[in-house]
Amino acid sequence: MLNEVEERIKYFFNAITKIKENVDEINPVNLRYPIYFILLDVLAKYAFPNEEGSGEHFINLIDSYSNWEYRNYVSILLLNDLLKIEKEKKCFKENKEYEDLKEKVNKARNKWGQEWGHRIYNPKEADLTIEEFKPFEGNRYWKLIKKCRYSSCIYQMRNGFIHDFAFPGLPNLFHDVDKQIPYYCTCENSYRLCIPAGFISILVEKCSSNLKEKIMQETNKRDPYKIFKNMPDWFPKLVKKKKCF
Repeated sequence: MLNEVEERIKYFFNAITKIKENVDEINPVNLRYPIYFILLDVLAKYAFPNEEGSGEHFINLIDSYSNWEYRNYVSILLLNDLLKIEKEKKCFKENKEYEDLKEKVNKARNKWGQEWGHRIYNPKEADLTIEEFKPFEGNRYWKLIKKCRYSSCIYQMRNGFIHDFAFPGLPNLFHDVDKQIPYYCTCENSYRLCIPAGFISILVEKCSSNLKEKIMQETNKRDPYKIFKNMPDWFPKLVKKKKCF
């Protein structure tokens, strides 16, 4: 028989599942994204309540509970773009670390072929794993590499969508292709990274079910009622010595 805390945990995860199932039916598809991302935010806060910053616990949720085989792949397309931006900075100075990394990125990127037609690439065909960048660990561009890791890419797209309603790629560009993983395609003579809504839905489902299984096995189960308060403290905290209004 479940105790009171276990009942609240069950209710919490059932609510996540019910919301996701309702969102799966929303059309047009692009309206599903913000709610999926919000559900991932909620799960991340529950999984890592003591971590500072939404970015770290969002990425950690995917890394720890999604079982996503591509989470440690690095987007060559995005890394190439970041390296271009880096070189355009006024403070940039030629250095061997940059040249070595750029050479590795170019070598991987050249395997894609010309930017024409309706080619589709999945991560295994297009990108490299973070392990293949290990020689660059610790140098000045390691943060750029980590920013392009797929788990981090999902978080960056979450930010763009939540804050600016910036659409993450071109999902459903090919109606005869049922994609449930991020993929690259060519559109208007350039490559685009596409994040299908169906993939984000799967991400929510996997993270939720795996997190629930782990929580229910804990001896001291964390109570969602203590993590998510009835009256969220969403106003900026005032300094104690602040004068009265």
